[in-house]
Amino acid sequence: MIYLLEVLAWNGSSVETLRASTHTKTTSPTDTPANTTYHGDILDPGKFTQEMFAGGMMSGNSGSSHGYIELKNTGRIDSWINYGFGRQFTLKWLTDRHAPVSGAQVLATGIVAGINTSGRATRLTLRIADKALDLDRPLLTARYAGTTLSAGPTAEGDASMAGKLKQCVWGGTNTNVPGVMVNQHNLLFQFAANGCNGMTCYDGGLELPSVGDFPVLSSLIAASVPGGRVATCFGQGIARYGVMPEKDPAADVTEGSSASARTAANLMDRILAFSGQASSERSGGSLNALQSFTTAALGIVVNDETTVASAVAQIANSVGAALVNNSTGILEFPYLAAPSTTSVEAAFGLREIGDDFSITPFVGAVGDSQGVPAYSVELNFGRVWHVQQESSLWYNVSAARKALLRDQWRKAVSTDNSVLTPYPRAGVLRFDTLLVNESEAVAEAVRRLALYKVRRDLMSFSASDEVASIALGRTVRVQMQRFGYSAGRNMVVIGREFDRRRNRVRLTLWG
Repeated sequence: MIYLLEVLAWNGSSVETLRASTHTKTTSPTDTPANTTYHGDILDPGKFTQEMFAGGMMSGNSGSSHGYIELKNTGRIDSWINYGFGRQFTLKWLTDRHAPVSGAQVLATGIVAGINTSGRATRLTLRIADKALDLDRPLLTARYAGTTLSAGPTAEGDASMAGKLKQCVWGGTNTNVPGVMVNQHNLLFQFAANGCNGMTCYDGGLELPSVGDFPVLSSLIAASVPGGRVATCFGQGIARYGVMPEKDPAADVTEGSSASARTAANLMDRILAFSGQASSERSGGSLNALQSFTTAALGIVVNDETTVASAVAQIANSVGAALVNNSTGILEFPYLAAPSTTSVEAAFGLREIGDDFSITPFVGAVGDSQGVPAYSVELNFGRVWHVQQESSLWYNVSAARKALLRDQWRKAVSTDNSVLTPYPRAGVLRFDTLLVNESEAVAEAVRRLALYKVRRDLMSFSASDEVASIALGRTVRVQMQRFGYSAGRNMVVIGREFDRRRNRVRLTLWG
């Protein structure tokens, strides 16, 4: 077996492919690439990990794959120190050293995050991360020009707005989104620079009827809008007020052409596309599976330096899902549910597990819930994006609207007090979500309580890399005559640590 490494790096004038292998190999004239040497510089093809949730938790940010690849350096690759990294690497393998490189199997694709030397510069280490690192950048890039200095069909704000990020909205209905004045001469307020599919506008909490929606700014400005009314341009997420609002302008904004477009799967897909990620870099099958798992509606408003990864993680976390890159650099969206009772990817006994295993019982969703089950779940939903107290609202705003706008969150609760009988120290789990509908939030609270009110173990052990293809979120079965596992226990794969040097993978299971 031979490992092959290809690294893209900047040589000072262009991007070059650097190559190495565990055994020196020169390709034939008919191979791809042709007449190319992979020098036998690889000492260790690397360790790297993938986790649904960082630190072995059952919620929160996903754990990006980080690790290393170590090369020997007798001076031949001193020049690598001068290269610019931060680009893609690909690790491949051949089971036959004499086979063509064009037939090598791709084991891992990711990013070289950095490079350093050790052992008196006889070793060179590439610090690697999965391609989720590419998502650690601001989601919003468009900014107001500050050039709307007179009346007319422009919406770039005055000079004070120059350089400010343009607020975007996805999903919904998003409650009480604050308006941004983008044309004071024509009383234009923008709520969603990426456009929307519905907008109910308010002044100080008082709903203003709409005279209609118009396709472009010129027709919006030409419309007759009396005082106490608004006109909208959904295509640019803009409302034109009939008179200057005396109190805070806000709107309930819906983005997405239908209810199915506002689910976690479709929101993440749309946001990743908005960020510039190619559709080929995310798994359509994984998104479809998540769509089948949950059709609950979500909504998010972004108006700051929130990263792509953070925005997508907030959506994923709202339904118990995660975003991880598979070994070939494709983004997948596994979700945490009770272990399957019908679809089991592999079975492990004590022979396969060996002595190098650990079990932690009653593993909850967050760090302070470890060791005991939960008897209640409190789930925040229906976020109010602009909280308003009564002093900022008109006197004749309905009591229900005043109550809604007073707090940032509404709360869905699921409780099972019977858990307190065997476990008097059982706790309460609290989650923030982007869910917008009460019935769906209650259902999610009930689902999460069912996950965490019973014993759920966290188990870790090392196995041969034959099981490395078992994806995160899939179910396996563990059976042994210890710890109550004699009848077998189905568990979900939530983490993998690959050790290419030893051809082993350490699995982390939960269930």
